[in-house]
Amino acid sequence: MSWVLWRQHRSQTLVFGVALAVLAVLLGVSGDRMAHQYDTLRHCTDCAPFGLMDSFRLPRILVNLSVAVPLVLGVFLGATLMSREIEQSTHVLAWTQSVSRRRWLVSKLAVVFGLTLVLAAAMSALVTWWSGPLNGLMDFRFDGLQFDTQNLAPVAYSVFAVALGFAAGAVLRRTLPAVGVTIAGFLVVRLFVELSVRPHFAAVKHGTESMFAPTVRTAGAWMMGSDLVDGAGHVVHGPLRMPATCAAAVDRAAADRCMGSLGYHIRTTFHPASRYWPFQWTEAAIFVGLALVLVAVGYLAVTRRDA
Repeated sequence: MSWVLWRQHRSQTLVFGVALAVLAVLLGVSGDRMAHQYDTLRHCTDCAPFGLMDSFRLPRILVNLSVAVPLVLGVFLGATLMSREIEQSTHVLAWTQSVSRRRWLVSKLAVVFGLTLVLAAAMSALVTWWSGPLNGLMDFRFDGLQFDTQNLAPVAYSVFAVALGFAAGAVLRRTLPAVGVTIAGFLVVRLFVELSVRPHFAAVKHGTESMFAPTVRTAGAWMMGSDLVDGAGHVVHGPLRMPATCAAAVDRAAADRCMGSLGYHIRTTFHPASRYWPFQWTEAAIFVGLALVLVAVGYLAVTRRDA
């Protein structure tokens, strides 16, 4: 049984393994150089931090493209897991041997999900390590690509994508439809969670800042929005009109001070930086939970349907 499973998945394993090894070399070399430059920038008061990103543009593009890895795993490991077996009728041969259908399926799932976890965890660890200097310098880990490609989230996405592909292949029993459902379903769920669910993992916080001298209190936070509020507490919409009492200001600085004295300020809405890990765990739990449901659907579709 183990030999058969290796024969079936060795090509995928070798291709993904080689690709990961090549990426590890490229990011390893550039990541070491970036770490040294980061140490220099961190102790330099006149250096522009954006120069660090400009110097490593190509590796950063590769890191950003790693957001597609879960979907690739879902298509090539998940969607073909059952659909290819059924199309080629190799499952019939397996079921007529001494190995039971359930044991055969559980063994295949264990191999594919084990491979998925190893590849996804290795990719996430590599990308997270490489992004360390940028995280420390810019502190924007809540930004879409940073949140989606580092730590727990990409591993959970990968498990979900493979589970979705497996369920689609088990139900539809054809490779191309299963691939289409995997791609469409993954993108819809991922975007829905990111845009509509993630912002509500916790109640947003509100802060008040000077409209002319913002504080650093929200450093590293996920900024959800900001509004200009007047002294009466009303949000200012449209062009800002200078109050009559400040019209005589001799310069911009004087006008700013005058408006500040009248109570004009910025009201911000944000999730603090301390919520990064709770949000990672929450989103990972959501996608792992969905994956378990999909695995159950696929399992029932295979074990309760005739060959």
